[in-house]
Parts: sequence; C-alpha cells; structure tokens
Amino acid sequence: MDSISGEKSTEEQNNIFALPDALLVRIFSELSWKDVLNARLVSRSFCNFIHENYHQLNRKEVYGAQVSYEKEDERHPFHLDLGFYDEEDEYLPEFPSPSYNKKIKFQTEGELSRFIKMFDIRSLAYFDVLVDDDDLDIFEIVSRFFQNGTKIHYFVACKLAEKHFNSFRTFINKLSSIKEPSIDHICSPSTEPKDILSDLSLASFDTIESFKIFECHETRILSIDMVTDLFRKNPNLTHLDIGSMNIEFLKSVFKEFFTMEQPRNMRCRSGYNPITLRLRYGGEFEHFIDTLRQNLSELENVWEQRGNPAPSRHAMFVSATDCKYCLQNKHQISRYAILWKVGLNCQEWDYRFIAHDPY
Repeated sequence: MDSISGEKSTEEQNNIFALPDALLVRIFSELSWKDVLNARLVSRSFCNFIHENYHQLNRKEVYGAQVSYEKEDERHPFHLDLGFYDEEDEYLPEFPSPSYNKKIKFQTEGELSRFIKMFDIRSLAYFDVLVDDDDLDIFEIVSRFFQNGTKIHYFVACKLAEKHFNSFRTFINKLSSIKEPSIDHICSPSTEPKDILSDLSLASFDTIESFKIFECHETRILSIDMVTDLFRKNPNLTHLDIGSMNIEFLKSVFKEFFTMEQPRNMRCRSGYNPITLRLRYGGEFEHFIDTLRQNLSELENVWEQRGNPAPSRHAMFVSATDCKYCLQNKHQISRYAILWKVGLNCQEWDYRFIAHDPY
C-alpha cells in the first residue's frame, strides 16, 4: 500500500514539474505570500523550486533589516530583525518607523540566507550590520542574499576590518544606490593613506547625501582625496562625518572643506541646506583647536562660533559664501565644521557597540 501511495505521489509530482518553469513561476506569483510559504511544505521539490525562483515571485517587501551576531548565543548566534510597514497607510512620511518588526534567530549562516531570500529586500530604508567579530566575514554572508541593483538609503556597518575589504566590495557592488552610508569603525594595520573610496567600491556612487567613517587609533588610511572626491562626485552631499587620530589629516580636511570650489553640479539642488563637516579627534583636543585657530587667517570668510558651552570637547567654525551659479535667485551657501573630542581606541568602540551609545 505504501509503495502504491509513493508511486502515485511521485507520478503526480512528475506531472506537475512537466510544466515549464515560466508557467510555474506565473502560477506561484498569483498566490499570496502566505500560500507560497505553505506550498513549500507540500514536497521537497516545491520547496527547492521556490527557493531557486524566489526573486521572480511576489514576495513581501521589507522596509528595513538589521543583522547581528551574538557569539554568546551558542545555539542561535545569527540574529535578524526585519522591519515592515503597513502598505494601507496613505499618510506615511518619507521614512516612517516600521509598523512592526519580526525578530528571528538562526543557528547557521545558511539558515539566515535561505530565510531572508524569501522576502523582497531590493529597496531598503535601512540596513544595519551590527557585527563586531573579526573572525566572522559577515559581508561575505550578506552578499549572498542581495540582488544586483539593490537600493539602500541608510546603511550602517558597525566595524570593517581590512581583511574583509574584498567581501565588502562584493556587497557594495550589488547596490545601485546608497544615500547615507556609515562605517563606524574601520580597522587596518596600514599606516599609509589609501584610495579608500575605490578600495571599498564607493567611488562609483553619485547618490551619497551623508557619509560617516571613523578609523581607529592604530589606523592611518583615510586621505584628503577621499573628501575631495566625495564632494566632487556627489552633488547632494551635505553631511560628512570623519573620525581619526591623524591630526595632520584632520587639519587638511578642515582647510579643504573651507577652500574647495563649489562644484558646478552642486548648484541649488540641495535646497539651500547648509553643508556640515564633523571632525572627531581622540588626541589632545585643545591643541588641535588652537592649531586650527592659528590658521584661520589663511581662510577667507571663516570664523569661530562663540558661546560654546563645552569648549574642552566641542568647537564650531562657520563660513557663508555667495552661490556662484544662482544669478537671479541669489543666496548663500553655509558651511559648518563641527569638532568633537571622542575616544577612538578599539576598546572604547567595543564598549559603545555593546551599549549602543551614539556618542
């Protein structure tokens, strides 16, 4: 009896998969995602077919995602937090908070990849990679479940070690647009400046509106060319946040920021928004500020904003110049350089990561 039943099941399965793949995809695309998930339970063949063709199906859209790795959770170290929004809400702001979240834990990276592929992640409001373990190449893992042409608005990498630059490039090359990337801790044994935008495959983007990158106390790879290229290639860039222990580099960034020519393609596309540079230094802060003050005479129309409530940890310098290209609708372009004293050693970064302290 079991033999007959098994043969019947195999025969029915063979009849089903005698249909062309394109027709099966069309059939599955007409189903709700709940029905598609239930169909995976019918047979292993159904399950495999859905996994192989997930990108062609009508998957549930994800608003944002966060991936983390919790080494202490030995049974399920891979954590995933998916954010969804209510598509029926007609009054959503441009970037609403998720209507609800789904949190899942996985034992292996394979389980994580297979699960997230069941959702549509081609356009994300945010994607956070909160992994601070040098032994785990997290970007090699996340690259598997992203499709070419993916768009991400806010992107956060908690830490990026130089030995993972190749996998990070693979991940970035999957993206067609990224607007606000943030690399909170870049760690490299190198002390020579690098073309970091090219090394991380970020040089090809012209969509960046805000960029944040911090190198730790032992790293010296950020260069002034990075700043010049960012503003030249990204006309809508209005926020740049840099952390470094390299005081000569930060002094060069400060000077370049206030002396660089207004890019022709910048014009008024940023809607008269000020351009803000944040420099974060972990050394002798007052010495750093005094050095910049002494060089103010070399800069045109730049002054220090007085009335600072915390002069030992914070300072602000301002510039306002006429827009070169708005002859009829005259206005000024304001530039703000905001300086902060912070700790930039790896131990303090690890603590901030655990405590989720935004400085």
